[in-house]
Amino acid sequence: MGGTSSLLFVTAAATAAFHTLIPDHWLPFVLVGRARGWSSRTTALVSGLSAVVHVALSAVLGLLAIGAGELVAKAIGHQLERASGALLVVFGTAYALWAWRKGGHFHPGGALLHRADPKVACDGHEGPENPEHLHYHARSWWPRRSAGRRRWPR
Repeated sequence: MGGTSSLLFVTAAATAAFHTLIPDHWLPFVLVGRARGWSSRTTALVSGLSAVVHVALSAVLGLLAIGAGELVAKAIGHQLERASGALLVVFGTAYALWAWRKGGHFHPGGALLHRADPKVACDGHEGPENPEHLHYHARSWWPRRSAGRRRWPR
């Protein structure tokens, strides 16, 4: 096995092991077994059989998804390859216009990004008098419309 295959196998095994520890995967079998008066052996057999069916069905669905993906890639892949550059430009332009319209790039929670200084009143404006105070106040839901426009050269 190559390095990538080994890593993939170990990752799949670890995911499967942790997946079985989630209570909603085994607790229903325990509760049904208790309610129906099953022995521990019967509960384990029913749970094991369900696990095998679960894994087999997941593998079949995964293979079907791979097959469907290959069919779609063969059917429209060449068209998507041609359109991808145009789509990238369209989405990039739309995102840039959206960011410009909302007033630039801001991080939520800006009021928490600086130390509270009771001596300095915060009016929300950036300026040289307090360089540590460069942020957007999250208290108002939407930035001022002029906030992003004055950043662009005229």
